[in-house]
Amino acid sequence: MDQDIDIETFCVRPNADEAMSILADLTSNPKVLELKYRNYLETPFNGYYFKIQYE
Repeated sequence: MDQDIDIETFCVRPNADEAMSILADLTSNPKVLELKYRNYLETPFNGYYFKIQYE
């Protein structure tokens, strides 16, 4: 089973740069294997999606 954390962000003025800068600190953790980002602003989901996969 993959271990991951899903993060969805919704706000009045979404800013992917700000969200990514907050999550970037996680990449220095050796247990974090992957950080995925999806922009769903132009879909019914209307937000950003981040997935952090870790050991």
